[in-house]
Amino acid sequence: MTERVVRYLADTGYLICFGAIPGGQRLFMLAFSGTVAASPTIRFELGRKHSDWKTEHHVKTAINTFIGKNHNVLLDVTFHRRDEPERDNALAYMRSAGSLPTEALMSFPVTADGHDPGTPDTQKHGGEAEIVAIAARRLLPLLMNDRDGTDYAAARRLEVESFARSLGRLLGPHTPNELFQIWKRVDANHDTGAVVPGPQFFRQPGPSPTARIARASGLA
Repeated sequence: MTERVVRYLADTGYLICFGAIPGGQRLFMLAFSGTVAASPTIRFELGRKHSDWKTEHHVKTAINTFIGKNHNVLLDVTFHRRDEPERDNALAYMRSAGSLPTEALMSFPVTADGHDPGTPDTQKHGGEAEIVAIAARRLLPLLMNDRDGTDYAAARRLEVESFARSLGRLLGPHTPNELFQIWKRVDANHDTGAVVPGPQFFRQPGPSPTARIARASGLA
């Protein structure tokens, strides 16, 4: 069996979108060949949402794709203390929805204990900020629908792929029209990261959200 290597980091909302598809686990593995990882806070968020009595049944069903007996669908990745400054900087931006801190364009020094496990932040945007920080260190692409998280990642020159765009990976086994119908079903209940005007969206790959935002903001 080929060893599974982390090549992508996924956010909670993105994963719920894939879980919302009938047969989503199979399609997720088909799209990414088992190379997607979840950070500690993303694991926590999935579990918290699933156990919360206020979470709707269809969302809990989607989360089942990635927890419990399906835990190994996702790989694990470590959040280090050296990731905390980047994570905190991303959080400041996401929680304020204000201007991008200048520190976002800087490199943070690694302290002597920087390789120790970091302290998670499980409040709002904690998961998105955590995977952005890990991605900045490891230069990994992000699977994420969150707009504020995508904006911050753009300033860090990190690649971000939304769920809507990821459906294009299934072109071949599925026709553009089938993918459009899948997107409509999921988008009815979840943020899929993009507006899909029709089946043609899946015929030609467009610019990544990060590239588009970077151009619009003058960063590219």
